[in-house]
Amino acid sequence: MIRWPLRILLGVGLLILLTGALGRFSPLLDIINLAIVPVAFACVLLALILLAISLKRGKASKPMGIVLVICLIVLFPLPDARGSCAADAPRLRVTWLNAEGTTRIAPILAWIDAQHPDIAAFAEFKTGPTRLQEEMRRRFIADQDCLPTGTCSTRIFARTTPLSSAGLTRGTVANRENLMATRMRFDFDGEPLTILATHLPRPFPPGPQREQLAELSTHVDDPANTIVLGDFNATRRMHTLRDFARANALVSNPVGAGTWPLMLDGERTRPFVQIDQVLTGANWTVEGIRATRNLGSDHRGIVAQLCRRTP
Repeated sequence: MIRWPLRILLGVGLLILLTGALGRFSPLLDIINLAIVPVAFACVLLALILLAISLKRGKASKPMGIVLVICLIVLFPLPDARGSCAADAPRLRVTWLNAEGTTRIAPILAWIDAQHPDIAAFAEFKTGPTRLQEEMRRRFIADQDCLPTGTCSTRIFARTTPLSSAGLTRGTVANRENLMATRMRFDFDGEPLTILATHLPRPFPPGPQREQLAELSTHVDDPANTIVLGDFNATRRMHTLRDFARANALVSNPVGAGTWPLMLDGERTRPFVQIDQVLTGANWTVEGIRATRNLGSDHRGIVAQLCRRTP
């Protein structure tokens, strides 16, 4: 009797996987890919249980074996830029944090001091004269937020002076109605380097997220030498992000843990999706990348050690 409830659950899981696969054709269906990995894990578990029951009854289940393979294919790792470089290769350390909900700056500053990044980028960085801004400016030479004039909560801090910097937002930043992004360009060890930071809207209602990614693409004018940091409100499995990365010859990189949500309805939770991303161009390798502990935000931060590939 236990087989039928398990089969029904597995059927629902397979339907979700199929719907997620159709997300390449519809932003609405693509939302399902936010949670496609846990669904695929559940399908693998259910298929294994049903396969074990069949084997115990002396009946090999070929269809269940096929279902298991399908679920495992969904879990197959996506390409990333992890690797190693020569000992003398130029290296860059970057951090990213959506600071939404933070009330104490001490954990953030302690993290910055411990990681000592060359680039520190933020979303939801409190605007105006604040203690956090003052302390960050003591540690970094340059900073740029996303507005050409005024202040914006998406910001980049750098330890070296950029060749140029610019806020890329046009219009209001209220409710992320327009692209929130900022850019810095550097001469990094004799080679060009572009850093972009962005905070995109949620995937629902569908449409605005893809529209803003299309606008962000217009600012990726040197893909091989570009690094994009941001809260994309999209996972690596979502076609919205995959299409953006593919169109701009960028690679999204897994951090090995969920980055959101740390808090949900005021309660502490365990993050289960990676919506904060580090995307790298072809000239950059990720030597190490990981999510942080709780810094007081509802997101985990990311720290990444990057190195320039040898031509």
